[in-house]
Amino acid sequence: MPNETLIQQIETLRETYTRQQKSALGLQAALKTRLDSQSRLQKALADYGEQNTGVDVAEVQSTIEQSRLKEDIIDPLLPQLRRELKVFAVVVNALKDAASALRVDPIDVVRLDKAINALGTVQQQSIINLLPELHAELEVGQRSLGDEFGHKLR
Repeated sequence: MPNETLIQQIETLRETYTRQQKSALGLQAALKTRLDSQSRLQKALADYGEQNTGVDVAEVQSTIEQSRLKEDIIDPLLPQLRRELKVFAVVVNALKDAASALRVDPIDVVRLDKAINALGTVQQQSIINLLPELHAELEVGQRSLGDEFGHKLR
């Protein structure tokens, strides 16, 4: 009999982490787009300045170069964002696997164990709080599986 309360907690957490993952992916895409836009702007200004000698774009180019957006903001942020996205991917997949493992009767102990091990590497309080319940369900599933095996063996 599935533990519906635990499954609901897992699904709620998975939805939360999925939203956070989408938000981080959006930010990463926006930052990359910003870098591409700035490069295209610099090139367009250079081309424009070469073709139109009546307009001085040197000051605008200088201002853009001095902004150091790439060096001061984007370059330090992207590696952190990539690491966070990896964690989100692990968490979302592990929560999905845990919920799937708990929905079947008997509990898929192999899948649940893998999900617990993956979640054990994450240092998020909401995940840490969930782990004892998952371990308890895993123990129940293992005992049930052992009892069933013993019964069939006799």
